[in-house]
Amino acid sequence: MRYLDLSYSNFGGAIPPQLGNLSTLRYLSLSSYNRIDAGDDLQWLSRLSSLTFLQMNFVNLSTASPDWLRAVNQLPSLQQLYLSGCGLTALPDSLSRVNLTALTTLDLRGNFFNSTFPSWLFELRSLSYLAISNSELYGTVPAGFGNLTRLTQLDLSGNSLSGSIPVDLWSLASLTTLDLSHNSFTSPLLPQIGNTTSLSQLNLVQCFLVGSILPRLGA
Repeated sequence: MRYLDLSYSNFGGAIPPQLGNLSTLRYLSLSSYNRIDAGDDLQWLSRLSSLTFLQMNFVNLSTASPDWLRAVNQLPSLQQLYLSGCGLTALPDSLSRVNLTALTTLDLRGNFFNSTFPSWLFELRSLSYLAISNSELYGTVPAGFGNLTRLTQLDLSGNSLSGSIPVDLWSLASLTTLDLSHNSFTSPLLPQIGNTTSLSQLNLVQCFLVGSILPRLGA
């Protein structure tokens, strides 16, 4: 079997670890209405080495939270990962080895990380879509976005990120959508914003930016 989609099918209970025996599986979607529980062990995922698509939105991963990244990081073929609203509470700042080099889409919206922005994300150089909104991120965002040259959409809204908006964001030639709204950034908008020629949507609602609106925004 290569394709398995059981999303929003009203199943309940725990995910059977025997799913890990489907070694040729490439597409797996288990998204639910908060009725499915992953238990405390996600190591069955690591056996799905051919997986390119994994969607588990609103599956309860709270008890497996400390180890979720270790399990997912053993999927070198993974291209799309959706773990929105899963009750995740752990987002490690670093990884000794990042294996997710094929990942193009990462959706971690609506979790409870209560952590700073992880630097290992900047090693995902194939990323085109990154969303970690409303997930209790705080602190400053480190430099490193310049590595993500394929990034087209970035959503970090609804967190407690502070300090300066990373300057290297404005160097991303492919970026079309940027949402940093509802954060605590305090920097002025820098002239480099005019370099983002592909940017079509910019949301800075309820950020605490200082200074004046740059004339180059209307150029």
